[in-house]
Amino acid sequence: MPPHGCRGPIETPTLTGQYDQYLEAQLKAFASGTRHNDIYHRMRSIAAKLIPDEMRLLAIRYSGQ
Repeated sequence: MPPHGCRGPIETPTLTGQYDQYLEAQLKAFASGTRHNDIYHRMRSIAAKLIPDEMRLLAIRYSGQ
């Protein structure tokens, strides 16, 4: 099961079914540091390593499209 599928630690929200545009925007916000509610900096660290095409593809994958 993907890290943000139906189950996971409490600090890991379910992403499945979110709109791809929303997910992509959140990845960009984590990468730029404008979103910083990840207390362990995991998402900022991961998103900062992604190129825009990877963010788009991940957003599509998790949205289920």
